[in-house]
Amino acid sequence: MTKGTAVLRQQNEKRVLAFLRKERISSRLDIARHLKISKNTVSLIVEKYIKQHIIQEIGINETSTAGRPKIKIKIIPNSLKSVGILIQHNQGFLVVTDYYSRVIDSEIFTLNTSEPGRCLDEIGRRTAALLSKHPETLGVGVGMPGIVNPDKGFVHYSSHLGWSDVDVSKLLSLHISLPLQVMNNVKASALATLQQLETETADSTFYIRIDEGVGGAFLIRDKLHFGGSWTAGEVGHLMIDPTGPLCQCGRNGCLEALIRTKAVRHRLQQLEAEQYTGAHAISNTESEAHVSPWGNTVTDRNTEDKSVLIDAPLNAWEGLTPEDRVYTEVGQYLSTALTHIIHLCNPKQIVIDSPYGDSEHFKQITMRLTQGNTLRFPYEHTDILFVQNRENPAVGAALSIIQNFENYE
Repeated sequence: MTKGTAVLRQQNEKRVLAFLRKERISSRLDIARHLKISKNTVSLIVEKYIKQHIIQEIGINETSTAGRPKIKIKIIPNSLKSVGILIQHNQGFLVVTDYYSRVIDSEIFTLNTSEPGRCLDEIGRRTAALLSKHPETLGVGVGMPGIVNPDKGFVHYSSHLGWSDVDVSKLLSLHISLPLQVMNNVKASALATLQQLETETADSTFYIRIDEGVGGAFLIRDKLHFGGSWTAGEVGHLMIDPTGPLCQCGRNGCLEALIRTKAVRHRLQQLEAEQYTGAHAISNTESEAHVSPWGNTVTDRNTEDKSVLIDAPLNAWEGLTPEDRVYTEVGQYLSTALTHIIHLCNPKQIVIDSPYGDSEHFKQITMRLTQGNTLRFPYEHTDILFVQNRENPAVGAALSIIQNFENYE
């Protein structure tokens, strides 16, 4: 076998695994048709994987048409595994997943993240112990907050952890000999969440995760786009309100500072206290402007027809519960970011992974304001999805290992 032929065979082997992982159950004939590979080549690949106990035959697919019946095949889930690590402030999370990203083992533990070297030494030792119980593991993925160079496994800066210029991959490789993939935790979440969506793979997806922080990821098909400085999709630090609260990045009014869960909890407590004391009221006779929760005046951009955006003027707070008032504010801020994303990135779909998804008010406000502030044509060609999968970034980090293993480019 020549070198070129061997490379082509290896590429086809990876393509077969990737196809079976997504389809779950198929047949040699269907694989050949979908991947446009000869039936003989597919049969040789499948036989190899059967001998390696990676693929198994699970019965015959009875058909009403003439010809030989198709033999159904699938991947044996535990034949290939992956490990994912999530590093958070003073906490670590380890998962082992099967080839379908289902968690089969996990561990959560306290970490002292103040010293990167000791922290990663602790994670490395725990991971090595876990790997000894799962010899089928292909590699280890690591998700963590911050600016991460995924090619080198190097963390340039993490405000959440207080780390700067840490070679995570080098330090973990002292304990782990398997392939390592280090990435931003929100980008890891994007991989896990999109895999769980029951939709066809979009040409492009912008993923937003709202949690204790706010982050994003931009994907072309199902591949992450990292950008020139590995910060592509960093929606959390779009400046939405220059007079807003101080963000961890040192600037005022970033989206993260306005809508992260801690900020929303604080704002809700503030409104509930004001409602209780009767100390706060907004007049319905005000002009077309309203006062934001941070004290600055914001003018309604659609003064001619407010009904396009919400059922009542934005300054008519009476009748709204404190929770709905907060969600109105969050929807305003988020919609501004969505408009920028649609105009600049033009994704086919935007996925908003948020703990606020139970609120229909939040979703309606966000959609109406986005529609009113966005050019009609790109808005109508963008699908906006609200999800609450809350997939653990560790699962996405583990998935990145499987995707790397299947990569045949």
